[in-house]
Amino acid sequence: MKHLLTNLNSNFQILAIGSILTSSTTSVSATALYIKNELA
Repeated sequence: MKHLLTNLNSNFQILAIGSILTSSTTSVSATALYIKNELA
């Protein structure tokens, strides 16, 4: 049972890191687009 919980915990951390990376990438892209439009 402990092994299963450890596995779930690491999967959760991977998902959390993935979602943080995705949201920061999205905001960086949005910022870049905004700057590009402002300078154009």
